[in-house]
Amino acid sequence: EEDPIVLSGVPIGRSRRDATTPRVFMSHVDLAVTETGDANVTISATETFHAMSTEVRLLWLSLYNERRLREGFEMKRLSFPLRLRGVYDEEGKPVAFRHARDSVLVGLETPLKPGTPRTLRFEMEGPILYRLGGDNYWALDDEEWFPQPSWGAKHYTVRAVVRVKQPFTPLASGTTIRRIVDGDFNVLETRSDKP
Repeated sequence: EEDPIVLSGVPIGRSRRDATTPRVFMSHVDLAVTETGDANVTISATETFHAMSTEVRLLWLSLYNERRLREGFEMKRLSFPLRLRGVYDEEGKPVAFRHARDSVLVGLETPLKPGTPRTLRFEMEGPILYRLGGDNYWALDDEEWFPQPSWGAKHYTVRAVVRVKQPFTPLASGTTIRRIVDGDFNVLETRSDKP
């Protein structure tokens, strides 16, 4: 099945210069990232969402199904699968979702209403850690390796706990809260209080 090719995109009822207001924005994410060996990682992302002006029953977030990278002079394409194991509400009950084509759709049993935030937990795993060029590091940049709304709806603060097997050392943006050794793991906890 081929993806459609867009030949032209024209806004309806507004000018291209008019800023659009997202229906939903994300205000905070708690990340727990654990390297489990052989390029595998488990990711738990607990995210807080707010509706802007109308009720929302469906969240449409970016989350790739596979991490795609290019490497070398021949620019060979590399592909690493990422699996969304589950989505859970505040009480830990499963929430309906569909993960395909680098997006995840989350169906909300009760609508997200303006003024009432909603927290969801996403559990992912996959062999997405790759040492580009065989170097002694791997990086997860600002890609969609955890569920995120569209660019205009990203106004979130972050708390992250990163666990990597020794001898690797975790690095992350934000203020360092703690850095410890826990068995075979080097652990870093950081916090970013500004979006």
